[in-house]
Amino acid sequence: MKKVIAIILLLVTLSFLLTGCDEVEINSLDKYKERIADHEFGFSDVEIDQPKYLLPSKTFLEDYPYLEGSFNFYDGGYGMYLFVPKDKYKPDRVLIVLKYDENVYLQAKQCVLDNIPVYENKCYTYGNYQFYVNKNFMDKFDYTAPALPLPKWFTMVCYNNENNTICFLGFCVSYQLPEKYINDLENNWTSFIDEYYGEYYDFSK
Repeated sequence: MKKVIAIILLLVTLSFLLTGCDEVEINSLDKYKERIADHEFGFSDVEIDQPKYLLPSKTFLEDYPYLEGSFNFYDGGYGMYLFVPKDKYKPDRVLIVLKYDENVYLQAKQCVLDNIPVYENKCYTYGNYQFYVNKNFMDKFDYTAPALPLPKWFTMVCYNNENNTICFLGFCVSYQLPEKYINDLENNWTSFIDEYYGEYYDFSK
């Protein structure tokens, strides 16, 4: 009887590993604000939307009133990604975009710069958008992929002085990045952003 139970449990476990969990998509800044108001964590199992390591403060979204704001979150639900076909796999991502009037933007940006230092001078440019890796996140999780210019698990800050916009990005990939990014990600930065965040926001404008 014990052997039968053990076999059943093994089959159930294998079934779970092979099928994985369901995808999760959330596209509402209000839902994120409600979530972090009640919890220390956001929606992500890999903590890429945890306010402590994504935003300059837990109350940042309330402290600096924005004119427009959006939140996009995607979780592939692949806890055991090795069992997911590579062509079906999508990285976990989060993107917050906030647009301000000029006076509030200057204050909000200063708050960001004061509270989120740059990690190892990892800075990138896309038109008028300036990106940098969040040191607070990297110091906490310290997970890098030596073969890549960027870690495979990070959060970032992005700002644009021309349109008074601040963005916060999170990213986690379990598979190796596509070949076109592996050796030269910095020169392919715009392609990387377009591929993984372009469905949520157009950084080319």
